[in-house]
Amino acid sequence: MMLVRHMREHDSARFEIMVFTDDARCTGEIFGPNVRILPLGPGDPTNRLRSAHLDIAIDMMGPSYGESWSGIEAFAAFTRRVAPVQCQWISTTTTNGDASQFDYLLADEYLVPRSLENLYSEKIKRLTDVVHCWNPPDEEAPAVTLQRDFGALEKRLRIVVAH
Repeated sequence: MMLVRHMREHDSARFEIMVFTDDARCTGEIFGPNVRILPLGPGDPTNRLRSAHLDIAIDMMGPSYGESWSGIEAFAAFTRRVAPVQCQWISTTTTNGDASQFDYLLADEYLVPRSLENLYSEKIKRLTDVVHCWNPPDEEAPAVTLQRDFGALEKRLRIVVAH
């Protein structure tokens, strides 16, 4: 899960962080005692999000789908303004195209090069070193040996096969 370490280390005297999710893996044990975990719930979450009186809302899923949760409903809630400032997280590298939905896109130099900023309806708020925002597991994973070919799709649409 992205940002766990950052949420644990935030200044709780200055910021209150609420995570709205139906993901059972998101617990106070993971995020720490100063992060409130609240259910996103079924259906349209607009009123639940508004009732939290958020100053800043960050969509970290985009219009994604899951078996027990329809991310499109939460994403659509942002069209109805759930907070005065709304941001889209690095889950996308494209503009939403609707400046009324998101004020900012949180990105870095790799996700949105400065030369392309003019193509975005959102203001780009630059973060450093977020392109690989991943928390490694506490325990080292066992080595795995695969008996398969490996192909990688690269930028220039060239496939490389290694044996």
